[in-house]
Amino acid sequence: MFEPSEVTRAGSNVQTDLDQRTDDYLRHSLRSIADVPVMSEERPQEYFGRSGHCWIVDPIDGTLNAIAGTDDFAICVSLVDAASLRSLAGAVYLPKTDVLFKAAHRKGAFCDQNALGPSQAGAWQQIKDRQKIASFGVPKDGPAVARRMSDALRELYAKGWVTRQTGAASIDICRVANGSWSAFFEYGLMYWDFAAACLIAEEAGCSVHAVPSAPHEPDRMPLEYDLIVARTPEIMSEIALATGLSYPASHE
Repeated sequence: MFEPSEVTRAGSNVQTDLDQRTDDYLRHSLRSIADVPVMSEERPQEYFGRSGHCWIVDPIDGTLNAIAGTDDFAICVSLVDAASLRSLAGAVYLPKTDVLFKAAHRKGAFCDQNALGPSQAGAWQQIKDRQKIASFGVPKDGPAVARRMSDALRELYAKGWVTRQTGAASIDICRVANGSWSAFFEYGLMYWDFAAACLIAEEAGCSVHAVPSAPHEPDRMPLEYDLIVARTPEIMSEIALATGLSYPASHE
């Protein structure tokens, strides 16, 4: 079922029949749960409003991984309050490994049935004391973004970090939530790439910073984001300095 058979390319964008089949299935299924608009990577034009609730869907995050036959691709669904841009519930499902990350606002985060987040005092300190690992997304928008990524990586390597690259932002953010990575960052993401996963990370006790590419318009949902950072609480200064993220001093 989760094997693409048709691939089309338009510039740097890659789409498969698996994306479309999954999108069609989710639209039908989600509206039986909550009959509200659905905005997805496949049909982003359907809903841009800033009132009520809507579903945010990325039918396949990590399409190139799916084409290559690897396990690192995911189905991402989030129910969002459009006015506040707050995710109320979210799920990231890895179909090849049958792993489900999920969260609800103020209800905690889970991987399958296991709660995510520090379960005892000092848990984040244990993460801080081990090797710091950052995952990062692949720059898609030309040399300027590539230079920003290169500068960020150079700064992290100088401080002894190691890096990983999965090719699916939602999975990487969930791996910050479960403590596998210390941080994730990427320049130039769309809202459906991270809406569900960032709720999971926040509910697991991590911090998420989303910087829109343009000022918010009062009647239009922002879709393009200049920078996304998800991180465990104790490494704010290093990841902020590396990525160019501005943050209040109280976050330190």
